[in-house]
Amino acid sequence: MKKLLLVVFLLFHIMSWSQDVSKDIAMGKEGLAMVEQQMGIYTFEALDTLLQRIGQNLVAQIEKPLFPYEFHLVDSPEPNAFALPGGKIFVTRGLLILPLSEDELAGVIGH
Repeated sequence: MKKLLLVVFLLFHIMSWSQDVSKDIAMGKEGLAMVEQQMGIYTFEALDTLLQRIGQNLVAQIEKPLFPYEFHLVDSPEPNAFALPGGKIFVTRGLLILPLSEDELAGVIGH
């Protein structure tokens, strides 16, 4: 009986340590809708291709990604990048027009 209680206790604690990412994903979807509405998503195939390639290269370095990471180009002239819960990552078009190397851009996105 003591062994069974110990196993149940250990399983409970292991389960409590695991992360439920469903709330993060839901918040990210809501945040994406707000960013689309307030800032707008910028569509330019060459820049989007660059952003996706760099972003996916970064994600490939994660041993066990918690989220399906998404990379979006935001229609803002300000050089900036930001992330929302659930793997939503945004880069402004203003950042992509700066004379940054791909490594420097990857550093900004990964930060």
